Amino acid sequence: MKKQNNHSGQAMVTLLIFVSIAIVVITGTVIVIVSNTLSATVSQQSLLVGQAAENGVENALLRLLRDPTYAGETVSFNGFPTTITVSGSATDKTIISTATTVNIQRKITARINYNNNIMSVTFWQDSQ
Repeated sequence: MKKQNNHSGQAMVTLLIFVSIAIVVITGTVIVIVSNTLSATVSQQSLLVGQAAENGVENALLRLLRDPTYAGETVSFNGFPTTITVSGSATDKTIISTATTVNIQRKITARINYNNNIMSVTFWQDSQ
């Protein structure tokens, strides 16, 4: 009598183990890639919203140089709606510029002083 080797079942089990390991590794890699992409998108949007808020303050500074009674407006910078408000006296003013997107808001507060027809920025704060 001749003995038969029945190794074809072992090969199938080994193949299934390696395929399962490969699927787990690939799934983990895809999850990390998607997570990093979403994080980079949010980071880039936060940067752009911050630039829009800064643009709002700079816009207000220019407007105030041309018209000291400027009180603010709502404009769009980089595609983000930005609300600018100006308050205070003739010599000391506070500018608040707030830029927003769906889930990100950046606000910059600046204070300026007029002295002998010279405008000076005395305070600048960026908050999220």
